[in-house]
Amino acid sequence: MNITRRSFVEAAGAGTVVAAMGVATGSASIEEAKAAEPDISAEYDCDVVIIGAGASGLAACVEAGDEGLSAICIESQGSSGGNERFVEGCFGANSSMQKKQGIECSTGTLIRQELEQAQYRVSGPSYNDMVHKSGENIDWLLEHGVQFGGVDADMGHELVFHRFATGNGAESYVPQMTKAAEDEGVQFMYDTHADSVITDENGAACGVLATSQDGSVIKVNAKAVILATGSYMNNEEYMADMGYRPGTFVYAGLPGHDGTGYDMAIAAGGASNRGNSGSCGALLVDGLPTKFQGGKFFYLCLTMPQAVWVNQDGERFVNEDCAGSNFCLMQHPYVLNDKTYVLLDQAMMDKFILGDEAAAGVDAAKAAASQNNNAGSDAGMAELELGIEIGVIARGDTVADVASQFGIDPEKLTATVERYNESAVAGDDADYGKASEYMVSLGDGPFYLVEMKNEILCIVGSVKTDRNFNVVTKSGEPVTGLYAIGVEGAMLWANVYTINISGACNANSVNSGRTAVAHAAATLL
Repeated sequence: MNITRRSFVEAAGAGTVVAAMGVATGSASIEEAKAAEPDISAEYDCDVVIIGAGASGLAACVEAGDEGLSAICIESQGSSGGNERFVEGCFGANSSMQKKQGIECSTGTLIRQELEQAQYRVSGPSYNDMVHKSGENIDWLLEHGVQFGGVDADMGHELVFHRFATGNGAESYVPQMTKAAEDEGVQFMYDTHADSVITDENGAACGVLATSQDGSVIKVNAKAVILATGSYMNNEEYMADMGYRPGTFVYAGLPGHDGTGYDMAIAAGGASNRGNSGSCGALLVDGLPTKFQGGKFFYLCLTMPQAVWVNQDGERFVNEDCAGSNFCLMQHPYVLNDKTYVLLDQAMMDKFILGDEAAAGVDAAKAAASQNNNAGSDAGMAELELGIEIGVIARGDTVADVASQFGIDPEKLTATVERYNESAVAGDDADYGKASEYMVSLGDGPFYLVEMKNEILCIVGSVKTDRNFNVVTKSGEPVTGLYAIGVEGAMLWANVYTINISGACNANSVNSGRTAVAHAAATLL
């Protein structure tokens, strides 16, 4: 039996494993291998061990109970839920809720739309599976007590978003699914950090080593290991590989997404998908309320495409209406900048604060979604004044004034505005092709320059998997007994999360959890 322990791999060289039989491979000596073996304080046996108790982990736990399997769930935080606490609903096609309301949708059209936005760098069969099982999965969630309030389009265009009754998974999904799992005998180990996958002499996953809060090491023997670890958003090294430099982005979720699941999968023979990962999020003003706090300025870049975006040099760098087809696309042009700002004149700011986004050119569905997530003009004014007070919004009588407050060359920013206004008058953005209806000249002051940062909600697809969510090797062969579910093993998004099928990430979490457990039950147990 081999133990692929991250600390040992780092010390002895990539690909080295510790052999319990006293034979080591790679560059380490037998003595070094023995020294790397941890002292086990407790040992457990089960059919399936699930690492992580977020959306996908809880779905896997409940499915394990439905399958009659013994299961242990290891969670690094003090309670279940993960980022599911912030999620507002779940995608579904042809659920019982939709059928009762007479809602029909073309699954093929939905899938094509998603594949096109991902430039076809994703798994079509996996997308097909998720979409066609999504209605059944919604009904399964209902059977287990998850509370939905209705069906709407959210940030997309189709009536496929099953909104949680309370508006968040913290109240409508997490407690219900946790209880369902507990009722079916799943054992939860909180405040316990999974460290490594145990593999047998054939390379099959057969357990996990983990560290409890007091530092003791536990061993869980299992016939299947399921990684529901939520990817690597809290790992600055891995985020930097995607271009997100420290200080340029804010992670909006809960802690615990440190890349350990990825490390465990790779050490056990899995193939990396980090070069194809997708990001989900938007842009925020650091220090002001976020989307989940009902923030007004969170929606600035979506609802005011007439504004001008500039970098640290006072230069435009993209067509500012880029988020029109996909809410999450606004993140990507910002990645290469050291600093990014949004410039508005007084008329634009007034329109934004008053909530007249529909008149500003945003489609009705997205304007409604924005309005549902902020408290109106009074809250907007309060946020504006707070932003000025804490130094993330500059207000000045001239463009040069606001430039100076952020250390931008006043002449460069003034020249940028002059060129932009000339293009607006001509009705042709010769630099970036922004739609003419959004080319509005900046008029009279005061002017406002708002510093923006990337808000990362999640990173999807760190480890390569097949359509059963088996982790696969570089040659495409499954690592027996090892699965990666939820955002960790999602092969549905590349580069960016295509939010137009609203709630698809959550639908994948549910589907992947169920699929992996069902596959393990059918093939390993």
